[in-house]
Amino acid sequence: MPPAYWGNINQQSPFGLQPGQAPRLSAQQVQDIVAFFGTLTDGFKP
Repeated sequence: MPPAYWGNINQQSPFGLQPGQAPRLSAQQVQDIVAFFGTLTDGFKP
């Protein structure tokens, strides 16, 4: 992104991690969220 737009980047939590920092969510939390999303349906059939 061009430097002129850097001020528009959201650095508040959960964004703005610095290199080497731990992820905000653990691998288990991500798996739990994915499993939850798998239970949602609106009846759409591709």
